[in-house]
Amino acid sequence: MYFTTIFQAAILTAVTTAAALPSTLNTREAVCGVWYDDYLGPGSAGDVYGTGQCQQLKKSGEAPNDQSSYTFKMKGACIHCDFFSDENCGQGTASVGNNQGNDWDHQWTYVATVQAHYRFSKIVINGTPEAQEWTAVRQTKNYQGNQGVTSVSSGDMRCFQNKAGTSTATVAAGDTLGFVANAVVSHFGPVQFYMAKVPDNANINTWEAAGNVWFKVGAITAVQGNGPLTSDEKTWPAYKKTIVDFQIPKSVPSGKYLVRVESIALHQAQSVGGAQMYLSCAQIEVTNGGNGSPGPLVSFPGAYSANDPGLLWSYYPIATSYKAPGPAVWTG
Repeated sequence: MYFTTIFQAAILTAVTTAAALPSTLNTREAVCGVWYDDYLGPGSAGDVYGTGQCQQLKKSGEAPNDQSSYTFKMKGACIHCDFFSDENCGQGTASVGNNQGNDWDHQWTYVATVQAHYRFSKIVINGTPEAQEWTAVRQTKNYQGNQGVTSVSSGDMRCFQNKAGTSTATVAAGDTLGFVANAVVSHFGPVQFYMAKVPDNANINTWEAAGNVWFKVGAITAVQGNGPLTSDEKTWPAYKKTIVDFQIPKSVPSGKYLVRVESIALHQAQSVGGAQMYLSCAQIEVTNGGNGSPGPLVSFPGAYSANDPGLLWSYYPIATSYKAPGPAVWTG
C-alpha cells in the first residue's frame, strides 16, 4: 500500500506491483471523512481510501480529464462527485491499497486541483477589476485550498482572513462594486454583500469588525414565483458567474468600510452544518456619500444560526421558496 499526500494541486505518483489495473469502478457512499471505492475488475478487488474534499485518480500518462480517469468526491459532510464527473477537485490525503492483500502492477497518479471551490480575491469597480489578487481584499485562509466555512459560530464567518489588509480602494457612493472569483461560482445558492464602517480612530488594515457593525447592502438570491426551485442558474443567478456585484447605496456616509462578500453553497445544506460559505472582505473608502443611517446592524459570527431556513434547505423534495439568512438589505 502506498500513501500519497496531495499538496496544492501538485501531481504525485505511487507505483504498485502485481495484478493488472481493473477497468471499471463502483462508486459507493461512505461515511464523512473517509470514502472508499471498490474496483470491480477481473481477478482482483481493491479499495481506494482517502480523506479530503476530492481526489482524481488516473492511469499514468493520461490527461487529467481523460474518460478513463476516475474521479470521486465524498458524501456526507463532504462533497459528492459522480463517476466521470467533469468537475475539478480539492485537496486531501489518499492511500492506494487492496483489500485482498494483493498490490497492483500499475503506476497510478493522483491529480488534485482546487477549482470545484472558489475564493473571492479581487474587487471590480464599475466593471474594472483589480490587476492582482489580495490588493484591496484581505487574504483569506483558503487562498490555496479554496475551501469554505461551515460553522456559523466560527470567527472565520467575519472575513475568513489569513492576514491583515494592505491596501484600500476608493469607491464613490452609487458606484457598482463587485468581487471576482478565481474560478466560477461553482455551487448554487445566494450571494450576499455586507458593509461595516471603520471607526475614525481605527486602522482599517487591522480593524476586526467585531460586534454589531455589519449591514446588508446587496443580495443575489433565488428567483422565485415560477414554480419549483432548481439547482441551476435559472433559480440562482450568481451560479457559474465569475463576477458578483451590487450598487453602493448613494446615501451611505463617506468613510472607510470593510465590504464582505458571501456565497452560500447549498448543495449539501440538507443537514445542519452542510451549507458552505465562501467569503472574503475588501477594504474601501467611500467618497461623495450621503447622510443615511445604515441598518439593521448585525455581527459575524452571530447573525446566523445553523438552523436558519436559508442554511438548512433542499430543493428536493420540491421547494418553491427560499429565504436567505440575515437581515433585510439596506438600500438607503
